[in-house]
Amino acid sequence: MADPNRSRTPFFALLAQLPRYPANALFCHALNRHLLPFLNPETRRSLWDQPVRLIITDFPWQFDFALAPFGFRPLTGEMPPRVTFTAPLAVYCALIAQEEDSDTLFFQRRLRVSGDTALGLFIKNTLDALPREAVPALFFSLYPKCKPWLTTP
Repeated sequence: MADPNRSRTPFFALLAQLPRYPANALFCHALNRHLLPFLNPETRRSLWDQPVRLIITDFPWQFDFALAPFGFRPLTGEMPPRVTFTAPLAVYCALIAQEEDSDTLFFQRRLRVSGDTALGLFIKNTLDALPREAVPALFFSLYPKCKPWLTTP
């Protein structure tokens, strides 16, 4: 079980003070390297220039990004998100590891989607259709070791 006072620790206070852009840029780099090659041209056209926000509730992390002609790019507030996904890190990891179904998480309110729900559903279906190879092998070797320290979804 996660410590409810974790957000008050000096480590999390420090994380909250860090600028968002470098983390956003690294996140987009990872999407470009691992996700983009698996998106077909029609999916890319549908996602093009659609601002998305990903909020990790138990860490002071928020990623704002959009798909541009040459890949995912970080956003710095120039466009409000069309859809926002909100969940603890453990929920996102369980989705990536295919341990949890996104529909179940949504209906249990462990994964929240706000904004353009049609776009959110399109993104969810796109991610559900990705092969396991879209996820770096490093994730599957580290996740079991880190899982006990993640917040229980």
